[in-house]
Amino acid sequence: MKRIKPFLSKIKDLTHVGIANVVGTGILSIFWIFLASVLEPDGYGKVSYLLAIANIASVAAFLGAGQTIIVYIAKGLKLHHTIYILSLITGVISATLVFLVQASIEVSIYVIGYIIFNLVIHEVLGAKLYTKYSKFVISQRIMLVILATIFYFSFGINGIILGYGISFLPYSIFLYRGFKGAKIDFSQIKPKVGFMMNNYGRDLSKNLSRSLDKLIILPLLSATILGNYQLAFQVLIVLTIIPTIVYQYVLPRQASGLQNKKIKGLAVVASIVVSFIVLFVAPIIIPAIFPKYEKSLDIIQIMSFAVIPMSITLMYTSKFLALEKSRHVIISAAIFLLVQIFGIIILGDKYGAVGLGVATLLAAISEASYLSIINRVWYYSK
Repeated sequence: MKRIKPFLSKIKDLTHVGIANVVGTGILSIFWIFLASVLEPDGYGKVSYLLAIANIASVAAFLGAGQTIIVYIAKGLKLHHTIYILSLITGVISATLVFLVQASIEVSIYVIGYIIFNLVIHEVLGAKLYTKYSKFVISQRIMLVILATIFYFSFGINGIILGYGISFLPYSIFLYRGFKGAKIDFSQIKPKVGFMMNNYGRDLSKNLSRSLDKLIILPLLSATILGNYQLAFQVLIVLTIIPTIVYQYVLPRQASGLQNKKIKGLAVVASIVVSFIVLFVAPIIIPAIFPKYEKSLDIIQIMSFAVIPMSITLMYTSKFLALEKSRHVIISAAIFLLVQIFGIIILGDKYGAVGLGVATLLAAISEASYLSIINRVWYYSK
């Protein structure tokens, strides 16, 4: 009985994280499907282009705070309030620069909102408050869809970005409450700068791999091709739900010294099954639901197999971050980015939409291969 209770507690916690990600991603996916139904492929591409700018500016200002907060809160170190101050300062600077360069108040609001919401979310995950995490994620997604839809019909494409940004802001109240009685000590951060900067590099590389491609594809090919690619990318996000759930669940547990090998193995197996299902189901579903996006089918079928190496990458990432060996993670993220960008430029220019899918798959395989090799060389030899 004593063994059953901890096991049931693990399942309960994993369920809360799972519900948040499944429902949250499901809400966003339905919203993007809705957008695909009301927008032409070029308009769909332009929306993803604006969001790419917003995401890059946000992550650049976030300073890798997310994983740093999770790991140190799980270890019982009270550094997060100081990290909050640093991230908020850089957030204001980034939002100001975006407004001056892009002349877009919507993107600036997104930057500030993104930082506020992600500081709150990562503190909750670090404290293992999985029920609260689930409530926050789902409620934010619901607000996003409602606001973005209303603003789209009122202001057009820019209204979608505005809806994203404003949906983050209500969570600032939780950030404010967390500062009450908190000590801000920048000297505590100094010994941890290396780990934090490695996380920053990882986050930035990861985000660039999910956003920089859109900034390249639109001028290199066209907004229409980007729209088809974006639809395939949304499918890939849905396919990575299971490994992402497992990653967010096991990271704070591993940082606390707990092992989760069986759960990780199941996540990889699940990703293999899902990839083959998409391979055979996509040709039936995509033409029926998205007749305007015929070029997305080949990209979806190719990119669906990227979920397998991406799952492996997430499992190794949780391991190395828990050990504070984030240098390996940032190098792997940089490898993904370089392979993907060069692949888009070379293969995308030569083979069009199909080349974009191949570039993403090769990038995912390269990243997972690097981490697998490092795990054997570094982990088993020390």
